[in-house]
Amino acid sequence: MKWLLARWRGVAVRGAGRSSAFGELVDDRRAWLFATLPHEAAAYQYDVFTKRSQKRLARRLGFTVAEDYLSLAPLRVAIKFVARSRLDAFVIKANLSYGGKASRALTRTEGGYRDVRTLDIVTLARLEHDLGRELEELDRPDEWLVEELLRPFDPSCRYLSDYKFYVFGATTELIVCKRPVPGSYEQVSTTCTRDWELVDVGLESIDAAVAAAPLRGRELIAVAEEAASCLCYPFIRMDLYDTSRGVVVGELTPGPGRRHELDPEWDARFARRWHEAAATLRRDLRTGRIVPLREERSG
Repeated sequence: MKWLLARWRGVAVRGAGRSSAFGELVDDRRAWLFATLPHEAAAYQYDVFTKRSQKRLARRLGFTVAEDYLSLAPLRVAIKFVARSRLDAFVIKANLSYGGKASRALTRTEGGYRDVRTLDIVTLARLEHDLGRELEELDRPDEWLVEELLRPFDPSCRYLSDYKFYVFGATTELIVCKRPVPGSYEQVSTTCTRDWELVDVGLESIDAAVAAAPLRGRELIAVAEEAASCLCYPFIRMDLYDTSRGVVVGELTPGPGRRHELDPEWDARFARRWHEAAATLRRDLRTGRIVPLREERSG
C-alpha cells in the first residue's frame, strides 16, 4: 500500500545519519514476531495498524474504547450518516489518520457543528471538503469512522489530554503527555517518568504545566501495563484517555513515530529494556506461561 511504503520511507529518512538502536529494533518487529511466535499468532498480533483493528483487539482484551457509530465508510457516506443521525457530539476520523490530521471532534449547534478544538462553526459541506483535503495530503485510504466524543474525567479540564505510555514487557518506562492548545490543533507536550516526574529524552519540550499527574494517574499506568502484558511485543506504546466514563484505550502502537529521535542515553536505555523484555517473553512462551493471542474463530 502506498501509505505504508511512504511511512517506511519516512522512518528511513528520520534515521538517516544517526544510529538508533531502539528505533532499529522496533523497525524489525515483524521479523521478531514471526521468528518468535507461531505464524498464525504473529500474523494476528502484527495486524494492528488501523484504528478499527486496534479497537477490536482492545475490546477483546476487556478494555474500554470509544463507542462506534459508523465504521469503515467512505467520507461521503460518513458525512451523510452524520446528517441523518443528527448526533449531538461525535468524532469523525480516517481509519488511518495520523498526527491529528483527517480527524475532528464536533458538537451540533445552531448553524452547523462546532469544532471542539478551534470553536469554529462549520457546515457539513465544509467539513467534507477539509477532511477530504487532509486525507489526500496523508495519502491514506478513503475509510472513515464516526465514534463517541469522549469527555474529560477532571471537570476542571476543558479538553481531553492524551497520555502515551511507553511500555516494555509490562513496565512503563516513559509517559508522553499531550494537551491541546485552546483554539488550535496544536498541542503542548512533555515527557515524564513512571512517577510523573519531568524528564528530557530528546522528544518533547519541558513544560511543567503539562506534567501534573492526572487524577487517575495510577489507574492509567495500571491499564497500560495490563494491556501491554496481553500482547507478545517486547515494546508497545499504549495511548489512553482519562474520561468521564473511565480509562479509555485510544491506540495500541508497536511502532510509534519519532522512535529514531531519542537522545543517545535514552536510546541505549530503551534498547536494553527491549532486549530484557524480549528475553522474558521468549522464556514465558517456551514454558507456556504465556499463550499468544490468535485470531478468534467464528462459530
